[in-house]
Amino acid sequence: MKIRKAELKDWEKIVEFFKKTTEFEQTVNEKISLDGVSEEYFKADIAKEILLSDYLYLIAEVEEKAVGFISGYLRTNSWWTYKKNAYIDHVFVEEEFRGKGIGKKLFEKFEKWAKKNKADLLTIEVLPENTDAIEIYKKLGFSDHLLHLKKEI
Repeated sequence: MKIRKAELKDWEKIVEFFKKTTEFEQTVNEKISLDGVSEEYFKADIAKEILLSDYLYLIAEVEEKAVGFISGYLRTNSWWTYKKNAYIDHVFVEEEFRGKGIGKKLFEKFEKWAKKNKADLLTIEVLPENTDAIEIYKKLGFSDHLLHLKKEI
């Protein structure tokens, strides 16, 4: 297994991973949708982010096949963060490769990058219904930090 920094050529695989993540999220919250979001939008957004120094996309490969990814960025000046926050905005591992330590390696490599960039805190958001992910994140050292509430109107 190899973890490497994503390149522009990886955008199609990353879009595929985004779609699979969204399909799963729809099983716990039917209001989540990619309707109206084109592949060109994804391509442009991912291409821009891959090139930014304060953003990181990592790809997990097994036998040269992409099987997962993690992405996130550095942010500061948020009222609830500490000095510098490394925010993980997406993580995905193909179902048949889960439970093999790939996600853990992605998180470790992301954390190493965050520390190198002087981040004081790692954060991630998760749907409250995604109890499997919450359990995994807690095993990786994450704890409850902030509760977002919503009201449908």
